[in-house]
Parts: sequence; C-alpha cells; structure tokens
Amino acid sequence: MGHHQQRGHVGGGIEGSDPRSDGGLVNLAMNAAWRKSSHSGQEGTTCVELADLKTAVGVRDSTDPSGPVLQFGRNAVASLVRRVKAGELDR
Repeated sequence: MGHHQQRGHVGGGIEGSDPRSDGGLVNLAMNAAWRKSSHSGQEGTTCVELADLKTAVGVRDSTDPSGPVLQFGRNAVASLVRRVKAGELDR
C-alpha cells in the first residue's frame, strides 16, 4: 500500500495518448534490451517481454514488438516477482 504504480502507454503516460507520436520514453523503449522469460515456450505465442526503461520497467507483447508498451514502477514489479516466487498467485 502507499506505492504509486505507473501504468499506461509509454510516452506521455496519459491514457489515450499515442506513444509513437512523441519522444521521451518511446525512444528508450525502442532502444531497450528486451528480455523474454527463459520459461517461455519455443512457439512464443503468449509471451511478454520486459525492459529497463531507466525510470520504469517496460512490458510488451513479444508477438507485437512495435505495439504498445506498458510501464510499471520498479516497486510494483519487485512486489509481483516476490509474490510469484512465494507462490501467492498459484491457483
């Protein structure tokens, strides 16, 4: 609680803005080193990729690398990873 999570398109961070129309984080996302999980299947049909965008963590659909990029605060990503590793989100 108390953590502000950044969500939305890379760029202006304003919902409904076109992330491809301005500079800012779009350039960081385009030039970022994107990583896919080593647990992803070879077919790659349902994978996401993560990238360090300096001020946030970028998330995108690996099947649409030129598509939209979501950005999340580092604390939110760290909390998610911690919960996944602890099995808190298992069904």
